[in-house]
Amino acid sequence: LPRVSLSYQASACSLSTLHFLKFPENRFEVLKLLENSIEVLKIIENSVELLKILENKLESMMILENKLESLKLQENQPVDRLVPLSIKKFTSESVFERLLNSKDNKI
Repeated sequence: LPRVSLSYQASACSLSTLHFLKFPENRFEVLKLLENSIEVLKIIENSVELLKILENKLESMMILENKLESLKLQENQPVDRLVPLSIKKFTSESVFERLLNSKDNKI
C-alpha cells in the first residue's frame, strides 16, 4: 500500500464528511441564515442583560437582609447603658395597659 501524507489524509477525511452537511444553495438562504443568527445573538444579549439585572437585585436583597439582621441584633442590645428596645416596648405596653385598667376601675 502506498503511504499517504497525514495532511492529505486529514483533508480527504474532512472532504468525505462535507457531503453530510447541508449548505445553503443560494444567497437568499445565506442571508436568511445570517439574519436568524443575528436574532439569536440579540436574544442571548438580552438574556445576559436580564441576568445582570437579576444579579444586581439579588445583591440588593442580600444587603437589605444583612441590614435587617443587624437591626434585629441591635434591638436587643443595650445602647449607652440604656434598656434594650424590646424591654422598653414591653414595659411601655405594660404600663399603658395598667393605666387603662386603672382608669376603667376608677370610673
